[in-house]
Amino acid sequence: NKADCGDQGGVCQTCPDVRIASTPPEYHGTLQEAYDMAVDGDIIQAKAGVFNTSLTFNRDISITLQGRYDCDYSIDTGNVTILKGQININLGRVIIKGFVLDK
Repeated sequence: NKADCGDQGGVCQTCPDVRIASTPPEYHGTLQEAYDMAVDGDIIQAKAGVFNTSLTFNRDISITLQGRYDCDYSIDTGNVTILKGQININLGRVIIKGFVLDK
């Protein structure tokens, strides 16, 4: 988990591609890892870009999956976040925003 990342004096420092928007934020290496650590009501944020992975939602929680973020998660870039893989929702509720789903 990276505690201090983002825009530092006009230079974008690299944050992990996924985080749980909490206080403080929790950074994760993958969407699945973030979901596995999420609690009910969490928002999982992802940077704009491509994720080549499948996801399995199998816990009795509600989460929101939001894409299109910039390097420090401060704004919605308007650029797409693409998920190439399958999404399996076996239990719980998932709201997906700012993603393009592509098999």
